[in-house]
Amino acid sequence: MPLSSTTPQEFAGSPDYVQSLDRGLAVVRAFDAEHAAMTLSEVAARARLSRAVARRLLLTLTYLGYVHQHGRQFSLTPRVLELGFSFLSSLTVAMLAQPVMEQVAHSIDESCSLAVLDAYDIVYVQRVPTQGYAYVEQELQEGLCSLAVPVRDGRGQTIAALNAGMPFRVEARTHALKKVLPALRNGARLIERSLIAGAGGISAAARA
Repeated sequence: MPLSSTTPQEFAGSPDYVQSLDRGLAVVRAFDAEHAAMTLSEVAARARLSRAVARRLLLTLTYLGYVHQHGRQFSLTPRVLELGFSFLSSLTVAMLAQPVMEQVAHSIDESCSLAVLDAYDIVYVQRVPTQGYAYVEQELQEGLCSLAVPVRDGRGQTIAALNAGMPFRVEARTHALKKVLPALRNGARLIERSLIAGAGGISAAARA
């Protein structure tokens, strides 16, 4: 059955539809930043599944290494990133675009991002940041300014940002760059060292 000629509702009723896969992915999608750890009942409610079905799926995902159970709480493990990496590793346009994006970011002194279309949404798959920090004044909320610095992994890739928010005032930028920026950069370096040390420990354990 060609997918282009069917609606989601029609496909869900066809013999080609695998309900268990749909439900398993629903369990994975139930977790987010505000629901990083949940009980069985909470997962079932967010995934709109019965407790019995959610339990079997969580136990299977735990066995496969995608979910970690601690007491009554379940949470995703870093292994779920493999699902996204499989897509990114096949997306050669991101690799080809990287040097061009770096030139663009340098020439305009602004960040440059690469996005792909996912149905009606866009997904950012590559980003080149600028000059080692980002400072904004009253962009997200009036009366508030923010400063952020990148946190990089052992390969120099930006994987997170360390941020500080402060009330906006006349000398806010001077204060941010002279006092806050050095502290944030020092904090980012400490995090990076911890990440490298942790990766080294994991690699050593894998070789043992």
